[in-house]
Amino acid sequence: MVNRSDLMKAAWVRYRQGARRFIKFDRIAFASALRIEWSCAQARARRLQRERDLYDAAPAAVAKVEKPIVVTSEPAEMSEMERRIDGLKYLSTRYRIDLMERAIRAEYA
Repeated sequence: MVNRSDLMKAAWVRYRQGARRFIKFDRIAFASALRIEWSCAQARARRLQRERDLYDAAPAAVAKVEKPIVVTSEPAEMSEMERRIDGLKYLSTRYRIDLMERAIRAEYA
């Protein structure tokens, strides 16, 4: 798929590079620049599609499978105090987390 906005920008650049000798807008010269950019964009799209096809057709790298990692114990449940203290790390930096943590610990002490 060709991005039409980028295509028009490139056509204007190409037209301005060759239109230095023109005083006013030359429709034929711009049409020529647009056709050239259109063919270049189509060629780029075909090249990208070929590269994608080659990438998709390439055999996938097979990773060496080692022993699976097995978790033997469940993680320990957090107490209500630990959960509240853990939640402090998500607060904005404008808060004094150390003071809030001390206050939570004092509630449960």
